[in-house]
Amino acid sequence: KMPITMAAFVLGGLSLIGVPGTVGFISKWYLVLAALEAGSMLIAFMILASSLLAVVYVWRVVEVLYFPGDAEANPELRDPPWSMLIPTLVLIGATVWFGFQTDLTAGAASEAARMLLEVAKGAPLPPSALPYSCPCWEPSASSSPAASPTCAKPSRSSPRC
Repeated sequence: KMPITMAAFVLGGLSLIGVPGTVGFISKWYLVLAALEAGSMLIAFMILASSLLAVVYVWRVVEVLYFPGDAEANPELRDPPWSMLIPTLVLIGATVWFGFQTDLTAGAASEAARMLLEVAKGAPLPPSALPYSCPCWEPSASSSPAASPTCAKPSRSSPRC
């Protein structure tokens, strides 16, 4: 009764499981590689176990949707309007696209990881990378831009200061 919606659901489920050709595979691949490089077989096993668990619950939904059994199908079910289907299809398309074209996502993730490692080593973040701006922030001897900022004059317009 809802072929477009259910096809999108199945593709999303396959990505959640980590099937090759989807962005879910790429993310699980990098997570398992990082766990193995860190020497943590337990974490790698847990990531793979989460994929198997996803197979179980995604398959259960697919089974109910495509093999309804004796129950009568609801005659009122139909695909939602195109205003809802188009964003869904765009997202599912991106799931498959980025499953094959990994340069953008892997590159952005590598850059984010590099910045986090620099901050962990004590290097300050460039101001453009900060998620907020605090016009009243004044560095003190005990604080750095990577640490929590201190504010000389807290105000309602700068709640994070």
